Amino acid sequence: MIGGLILMRVNASPAMWTPTADKPLRLAWILEEGLTTDNIQTLQLKDLKGNPIPEADVYDIDGETTSKEVVDLLHARGKKVICYFDAGVYEDYRTDANKFPKSVIGAKDEGWDGSYWLDIRQISVLEPIMRARIQMCKDKGFDSIEPDEITNWSNNPGFPITYADQIKYNKALAGWAHEAGLSIGLKGDLEQAHDLADTFDWTLNEQCYEYNECTLISNEGPGADGKDHPGLQEFVKRNKAVWIAEYPKGDNGGGGSGWKAKDKDSSTTSYLTKAKTDSICNDSIKNRFNTAFYVTGLPLNGGRTDCPQFAPRDGSSGGGGPVTPVKPIVSLKSSNTNTNAPATFTLTATSNLPSTIDISQNNSVIASCSATTNCVFTAKNFQAGTYTFTAKAVTSEGGVGTSSNQVVTVGQGTTQPSNKAPVINLSGPDTSLTAPATITLSAQANDPDGTVAKVEFFKNGTSIGSVSKVPFTFGIKNVSEGTYSFMAKATDNSGAVTDSNIVKVTVAKQPPSNTSKPAAPVISDVSLGYQWWKGQCSLKTKCTMKIKWVPVQAATSYVIRSDGDFLDKVVASEFTDVEIRAGVDYNYEIYAKNSAGLSSPTKINNKVTCLGPICSVSMTQR
Repeated sequence: MIGGLILMRVNASPAMWTPTADKPLRLAWILEEGLTTDNIQTLQLKDLKGNPIPEADVYDIDGETTSKEVVDLLHARGKKVICYFDAGVYEDYRTDANKFPKSVIGAKDEGWDGSYWLDIRQISVLEPIMRARIQMCKDKGFDSIEPDEITNWSNNPGFPITYADQIKYNKALAGWAHEAGLSIGLKGDLEQAHDLADTFDWTLNEQCYEYNECTLISNEGPGADGKDHPGLQEFVKRNKAVWIAEYPKGDNGGGGSGWKAKDKDSSTTSYLTKAKTDSICNDSIKNRFNTAFYVTGLPLNGGRTDCPQFAPRDGSSGGGGPVTPVKPIVSLKSSNTNTNAPATFTLTATSNLPSTIDISQNNSVIASCSATTNCVFTAKNFQAGTYTFTAKAVTSEGGVGTSSNQVVTVGQGTTQPSNKAPVINLSGPDTSLTAPATITLSAQANDPDGTVAKVEFFKNGTSIGSVSKVPFTFGIKNVSEGTYSFMAKATDNSGAVTDSNIVKVTVAKQPPSNTSKPAAPVISDVSLGYQWWKGQCSLKTKCTMKIKWVPVQAATSYVIRSDGDFLDKVVASEFTDVEIRAGVDYNYEIYAKNSAGLSSPTKINNKVTCLGPICSVSMTQR
């Protein structure tokens, strides 16, 4: 029961990206070559037959060989980015290879040069190495991790690893990822999906259609129960995303294949028949899977054909056939649609996809912006009349979208007073800041003869965002060491603009980290929380249990585990567990944490006993 509680807490974290089965998501899974900021714009934008396809929604790429700049650029293009690394094998070419002691390195991982299975039973040895890899992913800005090769138990690792050993290690990986604020995907290990779907946030599977394992898998191997289980549906029924990679050539493009002869295209040995891909895609759509066909060894700008569950969104046909370029959705708005001469107003065109955007007046282009989702043009000194404007966006793949007309009426203005500019004053934090800092800017803005339409904020001369309603405040997180100049521009309903004063903010370097781990927490109180009659719980009713401890000097947070499984990370010196029942022993390990690491654990055993309808909790040290 405790295990079930763990994941409900962790998955509820608002800061963690957890893809759902409800929303189709294209995955670009690219591990053969490193990505650079120069090749992203042409990355996997052709299908297996060379036809253009839309950009993926999610990129799964090697964490070690990918720079933070690449991750930042993908984020700027609206993508989510998954950090790939091997967690079940030792690779002698990785930069941290010297961290693995010989005692954990086992048999060769056949088919992969320089790769050897790990003894995952030695979790305490592997933990600092894997935590460091997860932190690397976090520091580079990744949204999630994909630890690969976590199927030691069902291979020949050179160690007697059981089903239970693998479950324990895989859950430990998930706990470490969640502590870092990153979601985690289960790569393969379909036989254990029914035991891990609560713990992992999404899954990626290879070739389940080729080997007929997508919806039913036989659970066999050392320590397994030998029963059939639903496989990938374990994730779908929890509304967690499922990605499937199929290889038309079979076995990652190798010689073997589980495809039947009748499924292969007679015109080429490289691809499946359209009837077979259609059958797979229809089943994928029905089961809410995200399925794509890959051919390995192709250039980065090719090698993937998606199933057509994305058709309602972008018109792609999938199944290996031609794909219509995505049409961008374009809108055009004016800051004022009814004003007086001489008129000044701002036209803003937006596209949901990066495009070249043209703003036109009576079919003549008056502004053009390249490779953007937002194009702004300030129209000045327009005389009396009615003007019609439109916007057109063209993507790099050839998709074209056009906005509806935006009509602006400009009157004579003979009886109207001249427009008065808005007034604005900017203020920033009045305390010293330490990196990584959070800076909140506040603008006091008003307009003497109208309203303030928006306040735009700038850092060192570059726009960082705008606010269109009171309060005109803007926050920036994770600001690094340095001195920054901030200012703001207020625009009124007639288009007049006023610049604010400049606010300088200095962010100091973070002080040195703690060099000593904190002391272990001392428990001060254990009590049952209010959930039923008179503040107590009954024998049959779920209850809550609150554990308090004396605040530990130099501790920045506390980690709570149960029998080694991660439960929660808190800042306050207390923790509340839920769905507590009578007659059950609850074991907890509580650690104090700072930058130097974790303290030794304070281990306690709590037991709920009931006398009639009234229950109480007793605690013993372990």
